[in-house]
Amino acid sequence: MKLRSISHGFSAAVLLALLANVLVFWGLVFPAREATRLAVDDRERALGFVQQIEDENALLAELVQGFTARTDRQGDLRYLNTYYEILEVRDGVSPAPPGPDPMLYWRERMRLKDPATPRTGTPAPLLERMSRLGFAPDELAATGRVLAAAQYMQELEKVAMAATQGLFDTASGEFVDDGRPELYFAFELVRSREYEDRRLMLAEAVSELRSQVRARTEAATALARERLTTGIQVAFAVNALLSLLFYAGVRVQRRLVLEPIRTLSRVAARITDGDYDARTPPGTRGVDELVSLGRALDAMANRFQAELAARERSSQELQLARDEANEATEAKSRFVRNMSHEMRTPMNTIVLGLTHLSLQTDLSPEQRDFVDKAQGASRMMLALINDVLDFSKIEAGRMSIESARFSVEEVVAQAIELVRQPAQHKELELLCDWADPSLLAARGMLRGDALRLQQVLANLLSNAVKFTPRGQVRLTVDSLPQDDETTVELRLAVEDTGIGMTPEQVQGLFREFVQADVSTTRHFGGTGLGLAITRRLVELMAGTIEVHSEPGVGSRFEVRVALPRERAAEAPPPSPEAGTARVLVVDDQQDSRLVLLGLLHTQGVGSAGRLAAARDGTQAVAIAEEALREGRPFDRVLLEWMLPDADGAAVLQRLRELMPAARFSVVSAYGSDEIRQRARALGAADFVAKPVLPEDLRRLFRPAEPPAARTPPPAGLPGLRVLLVEDHPLNQELAASLLRRRGAQVAIADNGQVALQTLAARGPGAFDVVLMDVQMPVLDGLEATRRLRRDARFDALPVMAMTAHALDEERRRCLAAGMQGHISKPLDVAALEAALAPFVRAPLAAPVLDLDQALRLVGGSAELLERTLSAFAAEYGAGIAAWAAWRDQGRWPELRRAAHTLQGLAGTVGAAALRERALALERAAARQDAAVAAAAWRPLDDALGEVLAAIGPALRSLGAGSPN
Repeated sequence: MKLRSISHGFSAAVLLALLANVLVFWGLVFPAREATRLAVDDRERALGFVQQIEDENALLAELVQGFTARTDRQGDLRYLNTYYEILEVRDGVSPAPPGPDPMLYWRERMRLKDPATPRTGTPAPLLERMSRLGFAPDELAATGRVLAAAQYMQELEKVAMAATQGLFDTASGEFVDDGRPELYFAFELVRSREYEDRRLMLAEAVSELRSQVRARTEAATALARERLTTGIQVAFAVNALLSLLFYAGVRVQRRLVLEPIRTLSRVAARITDGDYDARTPPGTRGVDELVSLGRALDAMANRFQAELAARERSSQELQLARDEANEATEAKSRFVRNMSHEMRTPMNTIVLGLTHLSLQTDLSPEQRDFVDKAQGASRMMLALINDVLDFSKIEAGRMSIESARFSVEEVVAQAIELVRQPAQHKELELLCDWADPSLLAARGMLRGDALRLQQVLANLLSNAVKFTPRGQVRLTVDSLPQDDETTVELRLAVEDTGIGMTPEQVQGLFREFVQADVSTTRHFGGTGLGLAITRRLVELMAGTIEVHSEPGVGSRFEVRVALPRERAAEAPPPSPEAGTARVLVVDDQQDSRLVLLGLLHTQGVGSAGRLAAARDGTQAVAIAEEALREGRPFDRVLLEWMLPDADGAAVLQRLRELMPAARFSVVSAYGSDEIRQRARALGAADFVAKPVLPEDLRRLFRPAEPPAARTPPPAGLPGLRVLLVEDHPLNQELAASLLRRRGAQVAIADNGQVALQTLAARGPGAFDVVLMDVQMPVLDGLEATRRLRRDARFDALPVMAMTAHALDEERRRCLAAGMQGHISKPLDVAALEAALAPFVRAPLAAPVLDLDQALRLVGGSAELLERTLSAFAAEYGAGIAAWAAWRDQGRWPELRRAAHTLQGLAGTVGAAALRERALALERAAARQDAAVAAAAWRPLDDALGEVLAAIGPALRSLGAGSPN
């Protein structure tokens, strides 16, 4: 049997049941109910009419008795009139009273002359009205008897009312026209026994009528109710029969549909749970469709089992391939580490080793040129190696994005510094346009990876400089509006006037090891990894990068990155001098001129004064002469040195003659020493290299500060005792030479085993620091450091890793082994000196606090020095533990500012050793070198503790009147 047949049959049965139910109710129950309602209504109406007749009879008697009892003839007339009006209505002379209660109308008529509602309608006698209402003939006959009894009683009532009015002669017993009122007679007549007998006769007639009406209506009502009961019983019987049929249909459906569906559901649930052995039980009965569904379910389970078996085989093959791929990846990582070490080791010798040392010797011009070129080529090779290593880290998934507070302005400035010299070398105009002033200074504090953002920006800028033979490279810093005030979408656009690219070249631009074409690689060099790395870094920061280019016109790269906004620090108010300044900008490049004017405007320069611009020397002189005639000469002049119509020196000299009180600042993209010397010789107060950055302008318009309260740091590493552990003879010679040239005392060990023996023989106080190469024969640097840390005597001895491995995991391995920092090969002289400076021991004779020097710096005021020392103790009494979060989270700008402030205050209070330690940390923060910062931490903390301990005695000494 098919499910369709069961469904149709069951539906037809339900419809027939509903139809039968409807027919029973419409044919029997509803008519019987209506007949019952009509019978009840007829009974109530008939009995109500009989009650109305009885009430009228009682009212007539009441009116007669009231009329005969009143002596007020006016009042008597109301009773009399009402009496006869009732009789007129009963006889069909007047219309019946309105409303459902006629007695209410008649009683109002007794009290009032005219009732509120008048009587309308067609008059009809009482019997006619009763006939219309459906009274039976015997009931009409009984009503006739009621009327006869009423008329019989009314004979006495009319005599009494006539006697009351003097219209009846009691002596003759006849009605007269004018007689004497017989009030007593009338009063007694309507209260006599005869009158009561006639009233009783009337009441009996009315009672007979009521009995007949009640009997008839009760019989009709009972018959209607009997019919209703019969209809309901028939309906119940039909519904009971239909319920039996419905139950039988449900049993059939349950056996043929529901139970098979439940069985199939259990099988499907087992298959869903992974039991692919589940099958439909044999002998399962049901409709044809469910039987087919069970077969399909079994077939599906069979197919699942077959596919799972195939998938298991594929999974095993994939796992085997994955293991092989992981082994290949690990082999590649090992190769990258080894390549990093093997390539950086000779680069260490070439780049900042022998070439650096050679440049410090007496060389002929030709020799110096050769060495300069060798050093430049080596640096280029090192940059290529770094690109390859960065790309390998990204490919291996080991490149992570940090989240730390940073300043947009500092990131941009550091990126520009990296390309400033190449741009000057190619005589390119480098512009930095701050389209959104809210990103400047303390307001532009965001949270993200400043180092990677700087790397992206530096890659784009260096790429633009590389492929721009002439013209300009423009960086635009902007932000896009956001609904969320806590987020900023940073927009960095680098636009150049270089060679440009075709659409086909743009499509392959971000692919690895691909440049625009083969000639590009041949002409400009490079690996083709720079933009690929840039794109990967931008994607890691959840940003986007777009490029638009036109051959022969130039290219525009735009990076957008959404970053959280940090709460801005309180920015210092602009200098009043800057707001009232009158500034003249002289620059032949329109874009450069407009950018500089915009930057001055955003800094509040000239807001209450004047900003003017000239495109060449002639126009500048003309504007200056006009300002003199107006009596408002310029306070400041920003002068481009290279002008099209005149030499910068001549223009500067002429403008100085016109405005001797003005302050002149030379702005130039060519930062040669010759230009600087000529400009200063002609009276220029400042020299600013292009592009002009916001901090450059702040420095120019910052109020003159008193002489600095710090002395220049001593050069080199005087007296530093270094144990150099290095296996390569050439690297030993190079590193030892670099260190000794800076005043360090160097001992050399060929491997870790020799280093441990040397330290054991000479003791823990023999060296200030150990420079430990990582990869060495006999005993490598990591194991040597672990063994050294097991000896408690050397707990305080710093060990700095010195390795050519550039991966982050290598740095972590070094720190885990017990080293304090990491110095990467090839050695950078400045980085090496900054890393080792914290370990330089202060001269024994130098006091912790030089009060004589401090007093000189505060003008000899002991009171001022006391306040300064007290404030210093209050500020730094808790040490620098709070700074550790900045170091660990990579918040380098904040750490740099804090270290800078500390080293300045240390110089003010005469704490030279503390100043040196703070300066070392400041330099490490500026370079964002976590290893050097970690190494500088403990010496700085120790020096600060010594200064804090010395402040108390110093204050007592000052209070006693002697600084000594």
